[in-house]
Amino acid sequence: AESDYRYAELIKQIDEMTLANQSLVQSLDWYDDELNTAYYKEGTYRELKKEGIVDKKGDLFGIGGAQVLNSDLEPDNFTKIDLRETTVIQVNAKKAKLVTGHEAGSYEFVKEGNMIASLNIIDPNEFWKSSKYMVLETR
Repeated sequence: AESDYRYAELIKQIDEMTLANQSLVQSLDWYDDELNTAYYKEGTYRELKKEGIVDKKGDLFGIGGAQVLNSDLEPDNFTKIDLRETTVIQVNAKKAKLVTGHEAGSYEFVKEGNMIASLNIIDPNEFWKSSKYMVLETR
């Protein structure tokens, strides 16, 4: 009877450890996904300003100034991507420039005719190192 009791206790401990292990694996998967999540938004300056993503600082009566990101960005306004899988972002515009600061040489704009077809991320680690947000202004 005592060995049956010990056996039942061992089975119970194994079940508890299995559940704890499954919980840890789920947590690790969630953290892995969060670490590899990035956000991007593309649009004209007017569209980006209307959505509260960019603004101009240092302008005089609406002339000049530098574009800056608003400090309270909402991820819901962006397209969510897995940076391990996404290396090409379709642009399809005559002109495009990054508003966010990403390492030069870690990306390139690919032209087709007189249009910029896409933004190719050559080195994802370098590209996303400074920020997990990317804002692309198109014209």
